[in-house]
Amino acid sequence: MARGRALLSPRHAVTAKTLGLSGVAFGAIAALVGALALASLSFCQVDSGIPAFWPANAVPLALLLARRPSRWQRPLLVIAAGWLGNTVAELITGASIAQTICLPIANCIEITSAIAVAWLPFGPRPRIRRLDGLLKFVVAVGVVGPALGALASSVNSALTDPSGVSAAWRVWFAAHALGNLIFTMAGIVILNRTRRPLFPSGRRFRSSAALVICLILLIATFHQKNVAPLFIMPLLFACLGMIAGFEFTCLGITALAMFALYRTAMGHGPIVALEPASITSRILLLQAFVLTGFAAATPIALVFERRGLMIAQLRSQKAAIVARAARYKVLAEISADTILVTLQDGTILYASPAAERLIGIAGDALTGRSAFDLIHPDDATAVRSILATLGGETREVTAELRLRHEATAHHVWTEMKTRIGQRRPNHDVELVSVVRDISTRRAEEDRRNADLRRLDRLANTDTLTGLANRRRFNDHLDSEWRRALREQIDISLVLIDVDLFKAYNDHYGHPAGDAALRQIASIVGGGALRPADLATRIGGEEFAVILPATFLSGARAVAERIRDGIRDIQIVHEIAPSGFLSVSIGIDCVCPDQTLTPQMLIERADKALYRAKVKRGSIVIAT
Repeated sequence: MARGRALLSPRHAVTAKTLGLSGVAFGAIAALVGALALASLSFCQVDSGIPAFWPANAVPLALLLARRPSRWQRPLLVIAAGWLGNTVAELITGASIAQTICLPIANCIEITSAIAVAWLPFGPRPRIRRLDGLLKFVVAVGVVGPALGALASSVNSALTDPSGVSAAWRVWFAAHALGNLIFTMAGIVILNRTRRPLFPSGRRFRSSAALVICLILLIATFHQKNVAPLFIMPLLFACLGMIAGFEFTCLGITALAMFALYRTAMGHGPIVALEPASITSRILLLQAFVLTGFAAATPIALVFERRGLMIAQLRSQKAAIVARAARYKVLAEISADTILVTLQDGTILYASPAAERLIGIAGDALTGRSAFDLIHPDDATAVRSILATLGGETREVTAELRLRHEATAHHVWTEMKTRIGQRRPNHDVELVSVVRDISTRRAEEDRRNADLRRLDRLANTDTLTGLANRRRFNDHLDSEWRRALREQIDISLVLIDVDLFKAYNDHYGHPAGDAALRQIASIVGGGALRPADLATRIGGEEFAVILPATFLSGARAVAERIRDGIRDIQIVHEIAPSGFLSVSIGIDCVCPDQTLTPQMLIERADKALYRAKVKRGSIVIAT
């Protein structure tokens, strides 16, 4: 048995979920609909029995409009409960068989058509708190549903009095349209109370006070027979909408309709005094009065509530912006880097306190000054050009610049990262910059660059003569050869060898030989007049001069100047035939092509040098 009960439980759970409505809820809906229908039918027994309002259909409509049903079974059961309540009410009041059958069916048609239009797959949702949703709600519940329900109820009128079909349709439509609009909206407000507070705490007292005042004036109006106060009531309920909000106003309009209906049906109040004989005229006046109050109060309440929400959101956003600005200000004040907010023309709008440590000027004192007045003149133009690139895809730029320190009058190396901030109403753009002191880093970089240059000189310079060494000679010849090949220009090479230098060293000693080489190197170096020319020591007593973009005549002129310069300094060499040190020079000049190489240029010049050494002190051109 326990196993059997366990098997049955899931089936029962699935059934409850499928139906979406318990038996207790079904009975409660039917009872509430029946009670409202019975009350309305009882009020209709006055004189001709014409109804003023029909609130019974508002119960199923509110249940089905408060939240969109996820299954079709729940709307079906709610409509069935409404049909049952209406049928029981018709039976209790002694209606005819035709009325008992036709009128509940007409109410079901009214509910079904209103729900179908409200939940159409296109257009806004029927949300009464939004203008577009409220309009759809009014059309569905106050126009389409009552019109189709009145059309269905005309079948009963056609059976009893065919000539009164049109009048019956108008009576049904007016009563049901007002009843649906007012009571359905109040029902939705009550059902949604669990999701949001009905009485917001910020205006609870004034909302309650406004509602109490309106109800007191309403009771006072319908306890006397003067018509003039009727014209004040719509204005009072419009004020209620402005003060209390949309939901409170819906409940107030519901109370207005119920109390006005009760007093008028009982034969009291200003409407009865205005039309003491005609119940039809009374009903029309009562409906016009309630509709006027509804039309005056509901849109105003909705608009003012939306305005209040917008104001609250703006205040919340403003508070968030103020809090965020305060937080950012604290971060800026404690930051070790200087934070600047400037316009594009350099006008400083804000400078953080770190500016005083960086340039010796307090942040407040910088406001209004131009940032370009603080920048080294050599860096100002470059900084302007970099800032001009901001915009589009370039969201941030970085620049290294020097800022003048106010106290020491020295310039501090800084790194500035700049981004676009916000745009001002006058179309000016604010720039936010973070400025960091990089003096220590720049000093390290300068020392490192100096070390690199020194190492480069050591690696590429001959230590004895100060000229470029063989390594530098090879690199420079390769690069200039490629340039000459690319541009199809001549390149010349001058090779120089000191005659009988070994004998000079043996006779005078190596220190004297080194001194002689230094003297010769100074003259060889003087032959390289242009920046692209390179004078080198490529061996013990061998020198070379690379002359890019130089014809043979120019190379010969350089060679002669070097030979004559060495002869003029007259370094004594007793073993030499002339009595002085001399040099032999070989020259070659080519326009490179794909068949030649730099090594071929060296070999040709070396052969010319070999022939020149035969005569000692001569210049030979390669052939």
